[in-house]
Amino acid sequence: MVKKNLDIALSVAIYFVLTTSINATSISKCWGTWAIETLLPGVGYSRLGQYDKALTFGITRWLSLERTIYFRNHKDFEPDDEKIYRDTSDEHGGPYRHEDQVDVFMPYENFMAANYWRIYFAFWQITSQDLYDKTCEYNNETYGYFLSPLKFWDYLLEPTFYPGVALQTETQETPKFVYHTDGYTKEDLQNWTLVNAYLTSIGEELLSRGIIQNWFYHLFKDSLSHSMARWSSNFVSSVIFTLLHGEFDLILFVDSMYTGWVYHGANPNFDLDLAIAIHFGANTITDGRRLQRAKDMKAKPGEDASNFDDPESSRTLAPRFTFQLRF
Repeated sequence: MVKKNLDIALSVAIYFVLTTSINATSISKCWGTWAIETLLPGVGYSRLGQYDKALTFGITRWLSLERTIYFRNHKDFEPDDEKIYRDTSDEHGGPYRHEDQVDVFMPYENFMAANYWRIYFAFWQITSQDLYDKTCEYNNETYGYFLSPLKFWDYLLEPTFYPGVALQTETQETPKFVYHTDGYTKEDLQNWTLVNAYLTSIGEELLSRGIIQNWFYHLFKDSLSHSMARWSSNFVSSVIFTLLHGEFDLILFVDSMYTGWVYHGANPNFDLDLAIAIHFGANTITDGRRLQRAKDMKAKPGEDASNFDDPESSRTLAPRFTFQLRF
C-alpha cells in the first residue's frame, strides 16, 4: 500500500505544479474543479455540467473505492507484505534453482482490494487528463481512448508499434510465480490481469504522456527549438514515469523514451492512441508469459511467506494454467 500511496502523492504533486504554473486566470477554475473531482468523484464534473462523466467516471471511482475499503477492512485482509510475497533467487534454493521465483501467499481479500484500487487509480488518471487537456471544457476525445488498445486497423500496419512492444517485453524479466492460495481461481486471475493491463495502459499513458510530457513540451518550446523541446519533454517525463514505478530503472526509462517518441514524433501532432496501444500490447504479452509460467502449490495450515519452508520437499507443483500462450 505504501507504493500506491507514493503513486498518488507524486501524481498529485506533479499535477499541482503543472496546473498552478499555467496562467492563473485560465486555470484557477479548472484547478478547483479538479481538486473537487479528486476528493469527491462526480461532483467536479457535475459542477461543470458534464453529467455523463459524473455518472461514468465519478460513479466508477466511488464504486471501486467502496470495494477497496470493504476488502481492506475484512478480517482476512493481510496488511503485511512480508507475509504475502517471497522472492527466491537461485542461491536460496527452491524448485527453480536456475532462475528467480516469487511465492505468493495472497488472501482473496488482498487480491480483490488491489484490483479495485487499480481501477480507482486508473480512472483518477483518466479524469485528470480529461480535465487538463481542454482546461475543463468538455473533452470529446477521452471516451475514444478506451478504444485505443482495440484499434487494430490503426496500429497493426504501423511500423513503430512492433518495435515498441518488443522493446518492452523482451527487456523485462519474468520470474516464475508460485501461488499458494485457493481463494481465487485461475479464471479470476486471468480476467483481472487483463482488466488491469487494459486500464493501466490507458491511465498511465494519459498521465505520463497526455499531461506531463505534453505540459513540459509547451513549457520548453518557447525557449528551445521544436526538436529540443520534444526530446527534453520526453526525457523529463520518462524520468518521472520511471520514478513513479519505484526506484530508477534504466530499462524502464528507455522503454518510456521510446513510447514518448512515438507519442510525439517529428511532426507537431500528439498520438496518445498508439502510445496506449504499445503499452497495452506489452502489458498483455508480459502478463501472458507470467501466467503461462505460473504454478500452484498447496500451502500448509498457517503457512505464509514469512515462515515458508523450502518447497523442494514432498509437495507437488501443479501448472496454474493449462492453456498455452504462444509469444
